[in-house]
Amino acid sequence: MKLNRTTLNYFLLGVLTAITGANLYLSLIPARPQHETLVLVHKKGLFLPEQMKAQVQNQELAPPATNAQAVIALDANTKQVLLEKNPAAKVYPASTTKIITALTARDFYQLTDELLIEQNDLSDDNPLNLRVEERMTVDTLLKALLVESNNQAATILANHYPGGIVNFVANMNKKAAALDLQNTSFVNPQGYDQMGQKSTAFDLALAALELLRDDYLAEIVRQSQIAVTQNDGRSFTFNNTNQLLGRTDLGFTALGVKTGTTGLAQEVLISLLQKDDHEVLLVVLGAKNRYNETIRLANYLWQKYSWSPASIWHNNQNSI
Repeated sequence: MKLNRTTLNYFLLGVLTAITGANLYLSLIPARPQHETLVLVHKKGLFLPEQMKAQVQNQELAPPATNAQAVIALDANTKQVLLEKNPAAKVYPASTTKIITALTARDFYQLTDELLIEQNDLSDDNPLNLRVEERMTVDTLLKALLVESNNQAATILANHYPGGIVNFVANMNKKAAALDLQNTSFVNPQGYDQMGQKSTAFDLALAALELLRDDYLAEIVRQSQIAVTQNDGRSFTFNNTNQLLGRTDLGFTALGVKTGTTGLAQEVLISLLQKDDHEVLLVVLGAKNRYNETIRLANYLWQKYSWSPASIWHNNQNSI
């Protein structure tokens, strides 16, 4: 049958409508059920021939039980997922929020910028012991933010952002969207438990990887203690809230990234762990004891996997 141009146009429009409708239908299909227990996830990740791929070396070794609400572990280099539990469950992120706070601040401020302290900056019980009209450098504030998880530093960075804290939080959400953190939203820059302040283990892994791409921020989060002297001569010493940093008895080395604790989030820890030149990013959310959980899961991962050269390039839709 020969179709004239008008008939052909309607035919094509019908096909397009059908495709669009199918896509809409697929978008409404519920997500797969969340894992109730830890499971191994065989996702290929993204490999180059010279990279090392994690291979299961102990088939019989089962994942340990965990009381954490959500967990994800991945190879920090290839992004190969090694372990997960409820990776898409929305939970309160506590002070791991400050990863996005730092990234948002980095997009706007220079490290040498000096912010003139105002009355509304003397918040959160003023742990930095500041005075009105004193100046704080962005460098000092970022170190306080990420090392000792200082809420006042988050407040000051947000208050002095164009449009104030409201616009800062809006840009935190834009940053999250740009990083494809699909199940993350923020209503404050500190990490307080508030309705609408949610993230997932998967999203926080992505956020941590983005922070680690920034050499300046990556160096900050691996320090167990950091001293700062400002241009005005005032000195600060910040002690890291991450108790795994600097320990030599673990069998692996902790290189960051961020802690968090609130009543609703419970204990939270995002860790970059290194052993034998291999780095694993481990996210533990909603734990009773974040350090015990992280150590047990890390030891399991080192026993479960060995690393060998990847012979081919793999790339699939499950890659981070």
